[in-house]
Amino acid sequence: MAQAEPLPFDMSLEGYNLDLATELDHRALTLRHPKLQAIFKVQSVIIDSFREFMKKNDFFEFQAPSITPATAEGGAEVFQVNYFDKKAYLTQSPQLYKQIVMTAFERVFSVNKVFRAEPSATTRHITEIVSLDAEMGFIDSWLDVRDMSENTVRYILNEVAEKCSPELKLLNTTLPTIIDKTPTYSLTEAQELIFQKSGRDVRGEKDLNPEDERTLCDIIKKETDSDFVYVYGYPTRQKPFYVFPNPENPEFNEGVDLLCRGVEWLSGGRRINDYVQLCEHVEKWNMDPNAIAMFLEAFKYGVPPEGGFAFGAERMTMQILDLKNIREATMFPRDMNRIDMLLSGAEKEV
Repeated sequence: MAQAEPLPFDMSLEGYNLDLATELDHRALTLRHPKLQAIFKVQSVIIDSFREFMKKNDFFEFQAPSITPATAEGGAEVFQVNYFDKKAYLTQSPQLYKQIVMTAFERVFSVNKVFRAEPSATTRHITEIVSLDAEMGFIDSWLDVRDMSENTVRYILNEVAEKCSPELKLLNTTLPTIIDKTPTYSLTEAQELIFQKSGRDVRGEKDLNPEDERTLCDIIKKETDSDFVYVYGYPTRQKPFYVFPNPENPEFNEGVDLLCRGVEWLSGGRRINDYVQLCEHVEKWNMDPNAIAMFLEAFKYGVPPEGGFAFGAERMTMQILDLKNIREATMFPRDMNRIDMLLSGAEKEV
């Protein structure tokens, strides 16, 4: 061993009591603490379990690019890069690529870094995340996406319980409860339930805000003991252009989110597989079809009904371990205030 300098703070199990900003400032050292090691051992099992379950269900793994000519979500929250004097972007999502690959391999998944230029200094947002993505063809409806994602979560929780008992004990945490059939509500039903049980009237809103998500999860936990709840049927324009509209009511779509312990874990749903309809949505979302020409070409030659979903590994870790801040579940977090060290003039973590 090389000669060591005196520790700048107490690294014992009993004496370790750093605030988050100091912990992140000294990440090269604090990673040696048993509790931090426990967090990232659990995260490693989460990612491994996702991959294992995908392969057991005949999903083909691929690697999506990190530099793209267009944004998958059609939004502005992206990092632009100078690509040999041309405009390009860091990948916001592997969505368009996994749909392309799905047309060839039917069931596909990826474990990729993605980047979100969200100017949000909150306890659940960072700018670089590990995205666990899956896409599958020949589905009957968005319910197939829900069922596959639910089975994925169940497998991951079982693996964490089996392989991470010492880590869970050290962190003094219990896994979220997943019951035989996860409660599922339309957005309208969820809003009505929030109104009936809490008195807060959010009926008619286009989405659930963070307080709504917490309230809904609290209600579901009390009534069913489930820490999970699915919400589906959002207004069509609340989701990206590729999400399939409800055939009976096109004002709403067949997108679905999974909430756990008051935070969104997953976003997914059925995708548009008809070329003409997809082009119409590209136009409605004011997107440049030339920027996603390769994606659109895949749909010219016949694509089965399909759908998929994505988890964020850090947010999943945060919720499984009941941590208070997503940065605790991120080995080297990036946000609007930090790249390794706190940026000049930036505020400390919330």
